[in-house]
Amino acid sequence: MQRSLSIPLFALLITGCALHATPEPILSTPTPPPIPTDIPQAEQPVAASQGDSITTEEEQADVPELVQLTQPGCCVQPFWSADGSMVLFIDRPQPTAPAGIYGVSLAGGETQVVSERAGLPSPDGRYRAYLSESGETIIEPIDSSTQWVIPNGGLRVFFSPNSQRLAWAAIPQSGNFDERPAVISISDIDGSDPTELITIYGGGIGGWLDDDYLLLVGRDRGRSQDVALFSLQVTDGTRTDLITNQRIRSVQIAPGGGWVSYTISLNTDDSAEDGLWVIRADGGERYKLEVSGAAHWRDATHLLLIPFEPGAQSHRLWEFSVESGEAYPLTDPAVTPFKVSSGDWSPSPDGTHIVFFADDQSLWLLTLPSSPAQ
Repeated sequence: MQRSLSIPLFALLITGCALHATPEPILSTPTPPPIPTDIPQAEQPVAASQGDSITTEEEQADVPELVQLTQPGCCVQPFWSADGSMVLFIDRPQPTAPAGIYGVSLAGGETQVVSERAGLPSPDGRYRAYLSESGETIIEPIDSSTQWVIPNGGLRVFFSPNSQRLAWAAIPQSGNFDERPAVISISDIDGSDPTELITIYGGGIGGWLDDDYLLLVGRDRGRSQDVALFSLQVTDGTRTDLITNQRIRSVQIAPGGGWVSYTISLNTDDSAEDGLWVIRADGGERYKLEVSGAAHWRDATHLLLIPFEPGAQSHRLWEFSVESGEAYPLTDPAVTPFKVSSGDWSPSPDGTHIVFFADDQSLWLLTLPSSPAQ
């Protein structure tokens, strides 16, 4: 039987990305965004069909490999150690075992206790955040007993990439979401110098582009009733709007903060906007992909895609390059069949693997081939 734990702060760390929509993952011609910018014409690649083989004799050495990491019944929402050497998850393997963060090596085998403190790790692995028994958000360095109480009333925090700052959003728990104010605040890593930056409506924090720029989604009643995806310089308040739309979802920032992916869904004003998009963080280029499904950034310029294909016996993995404007397959279902359950998968920090929760309720590791451009 699958085990589960309820840990309020950490439960917000990883959320499954539901696989939804249909067509082949080919790139359409870039569409101009709602802000003036020059967008280059992209080359349209040919998509492989479900049964096509993508391997040649010379490519056999680069065929993706699958390794089962855990036995069935463990564990949902896996994530990675900062150095990518272990797959981590929250678990209590036995009633007498401690609840905490467990890990397994990339070769599989026995799981081990990594920390009896379940918490939200910083991207660089130097800190963790957790909710105290009294409901306070605590930040502590991994390698010391120092603890800092963050003055945010127990809210989830977002670490900046180099752990210089924290950000959080205070949002009422009731009322029409589109009208709920989200008060965005930041502080230094130890909770000092807490500063309220902006209030937006019907949105929240997308993440940090770097240690000085936050990515936000929401309405500003003083500017427009449209939902905006925009960056905010936290020291001087400089704002850069990327796009506006009523149905912005699934915002993800590429490593390094140079690109952002997002989806538009059920847009009643313009259905042509519906789909998966990538945009440069300064708004300079934007691409729409003719695919809907689950997407995660592999590295600073490559987006991994699992298209939604109802009834398919296996999922398949594609990759989109923002540098070439091309999409191409990384796996062939005839050679490397796999099935992700509940959209629960995550690329490793170095982009060489993905870990996923499979239909057999165990964790699997998929070693990726190199990007064709590499």
